[in-house]
Amino acid sequence: MIQCHLTKGDTNDIAWIEAKLAVQGKVVKIKQEDGTWDEGWIVSEAFPNVVLDSKVVNERSQDYKKTRVASDI
Repeated sequence: MIQCHLTKGDTNDIAWIEAKLAVQGKVVKIKQEDGTWDEGWIVSEAFPNVVLDSKVVNERSQDYKKTRVASDI
């Protein structure tokens, strides 16, 4: 998985996508939190200096759920 800058109209997003899809100018679809797919995102930039396994990316995406327990608030 490679982190990429994606654009769709006036909207920008940073997302982890499969390395084979991380080609500047390629149109991709990304999965939303509700499980639906949003099409028409353009890869405007890829950041290949960090490549991670999809399992690691998925695990890290869930870290926010433990923030309250780990903090002193």
